[in-house]
Amino acid sequence: MSTDYRHTQPGTLILVSCGAAVLFILPLLFWFSHLPVMLLVVALSLVATLVAAIQFASLTIQIDQDNLTLTFALGFPRKSIPLQDIEAAQAVRNPWYYGWGMRLTPRGWLYNVSGLDAVEVTLKSGKRIRLGTDQPHMLLEAIQQRHV
Repeated sequence: MSTDYRHTQPGTLILVSCGAAVLFILPLLFWFSHLPVMLLVVALSLVATLVAAIQFASLTIQIDQDNLTLTFALGFPRKSIPLQDIEAAQAVRNPWYYGWGMRLTPRGWLYNVSGLDAVEVTLKSGKRIRLGTDQPHMLLEAIQQRHV
C-alpha cells in the first residue's frame, strides 16, 4: 500500500501556549505549597497542560490508496476516512475562535494543531470534517487526485 501524501504539521501555537501556561503554573506550586487542596489543583492543572502539549504537538495527515488518515502526536486519537466516502473537499480558513486541537464546530469536527488554514471534507453522509494544515492546496490536490 503506497502513500500518496504524508505531511506532519508541528503544533507550534499549542506548544508555545502550553509552555507559557507551564511557566505561569510552576510558581503557583510553591505559592500554594502550604495549602494541600490548592496544591493538588495546581499540580493537576500542570499535568493536564503537559499532556495537552504532548498530545497535540503535531498532526500527521496521510493519504494512501484507500484512506485519508489523521493522527495526533501520540498516535491517538486517530481517524481514518475511506476515500470512497468523500463527496467533496475544499480549502477553507477557520475563524480564530474555532481554536486548536480536536473539537466540534458549527462546520463539523475540526482536527487542528496550528494556524487557521484547513481543508474541509464533506462526506457522502453529509458530515463535514476540517483538517488543519499548513499545506491546504497540496492536501486538497492529493484528495482530489485519489477521489476521481
